[in-house]
Amino acid sequence: MRSEPVLKIIFLVLITLFYGCTKKSVILETSDNDYGSTSETLGDSKGIPKELIQQYLVTSIDTIKADNYIHDTHFKKELFNELKEFYRFNSHELVWSTLSAPTSDARTLLNELALSEEHGLFPEDYRVDLLVDQMNEVYDYSSELNISEVIHLDILLSAAYLTYAWHLYNGQINTKELGEYWHAHKKQTELAPYLAGKSFRDGIRMVEPASEAYGNLRKKLATYLSIADEGGWPVLPDSMRVYPGEYHEMIFVLQDRLFYSNDYNKGLTGPASGSTYDETLQEAVRSFQRRHGIAADGRLSKETIAALNVPIEKRIDQIKINLERMRWMPREANNKYLLVNIPDFSLKIYRKEKELETMKVIVGRDANPTPVISDQVEYITFSPTWSVSDNLFNRNVLPKVKEDPEYLNKLGYRLYARSDVKGENPLDIRTIQWHSIKIINHDYRVVHPPGPNDKMTGQVKFAMPNSEDLFLCDGSSSALFDFSFRAFNFSSISVEKPELLAKYLLNDRKWDVRRIKESMTSRTPTSVMLKEKIPVHVTYFTSWVDKDGVIQFRDDLYGYDARQAELMRLEDRSWLQD
Repeated sequence: MRSEPVLKIIFLVLITLFYGCTKKSVILETSDNDYGSTSETLGDSKGIPKELIQQYLVTSIDTIKADNYIHDTHFKKELFNELKEFYRFNSHELVWSTLSAPTSDARTLLNELALSEEHGLFPEDYRVDLLVDQMNEVYDYSSELNISEVIHLDILLSAAYLTYAWHLYNGQINTKELGEYWHAHKKQTELAPYLAGKSFRDGIRMVEPASEAYGNLRKKLATYLSIADEGGWPVLPDSMRVYPGEYHEMIFVLQDRLFYSNDYNKGLTGPASGSTYDETLQEAVRSFQRRHGIAADGRLSKETIAALNVPIEKRIDQIKINLERMRWMPREANNKYLLVNIPDFSLKIYRKEKELETMKVIVGRDANPTPVISDQVEYITFSPTWSVSDNLFNRNVLPKVKEDPEYLNKLGYRLYARSDVKGENPLDIRTIQWHSIKIINHDYRVVHPPGPNDKMTGQVKFAMPNSEDLFLCDGSSSALFDFSFRAFNFSSISVEKPELLAKYLLNDRKWDVRRIKESMTSRTPTSVMLKEKIPVHVTYFTSWVDKDGVIQFRDDLYGYDARQAELMRLEDRSWLQD
């Protein structure tokens, strides 16, 4: 079904190749409310002055309405401005036509738009069928060309091209619609000056993500689309439970299901192939569990069965959602960076695109989500004094203090008057009328003194100053890193190996692991500025391809997948091509 627009384009190519060299009469049709339409012959298609075409294009561009050309609901204003600028930078010349026939770039554009699902995009967003039909109508068997229709078609093609380029570079939706905790990196959004005057291929090469991660996930999308075209994968009974070495009549269904997802490599089977849950099949289940963030014990738990039974259409939508998020990512110029993936509870250290190290992290719980943000580590403080921001205190701590006035004392916090800058006279927390305080503002400040205690380690802070007061730090309890689910924090990110991370960021022989550990346990804070600020991308990927080429899926921890699916209208247009 997805190939139908491509067949139309092949037919169109044959038409335009045959008629493109034919000299045609060019007319200009104008309408009058009182006398109907009139037609004026301007000459043949080979002899119309370029200046005359420019004049008509200027008039058309100045009078068009956005709704007639821009059908993107998220960026209509921006794309309409891009469209006008695109023609201005192209000297108001036809972009996709030589007047007598479409250019090869026009045919390449239509073909690319028809195959846009390979990027997780949607051909209907660019009205491919309409463009093909419109091109057929303009360049049909008639001996006449209507210059108004040629210009209208050219603008339609430019609008589709700019929308497609925008989607590849900036994404299909505005990240602000995902909520206050999602802060997308701002890219250069003015594309027209860079796309004007370039071939279609060169223009697309400039805007489409060049990262290896994006390319790898695109390849997996193609694989999953092929599986869906073949009918998808089989479904297991929700009640199926089988233990190692046991017989079960539905084992062959499990084998086939795992074969389709490349976890089981012995090929498709059938009822006669055997029905024992042997070690080979258990390892295939463990492979599947690892790819989905499930404890890899090889048991067919309720959680594992539920993950196995997610329809392939849902997995395809999940891949499309994450390809969109990769388009939001900045193009990393720095060859060193950190990538925190919230749903995976992981931090990875990269040099260029090579993964050097990975470690577990603890992130914010659902009620206190870790913000999605791109920033950079500027300095490290060992054994810091922890100051609690007013925003964090009002949102997360104050409600607990009102329930239990001893809450701050239990965690080792100290309360000071705002005027006590040096922190010389801590206040008695029990004397404060907490129930009468709506927000903490200019009266108080809350800090945690340097050094560890029984309730909170607080030995190192990787500072990346930002509006959300987000930072990396050591964990409050090493035992929490043993859990597969690690959303326990108040938005901040605790790292499993702070000493290793500090050593990597400092990149200085003076700061070996021994000195780092000593500084972390000191009673005196020590801050060290990094020689080079290191970018940190706190991301939210629920699907990606790992360094071994294996596709991974994770649960939608904060509900962003569901919200994004709604914004991208994935349910509304699910399998429109079918």
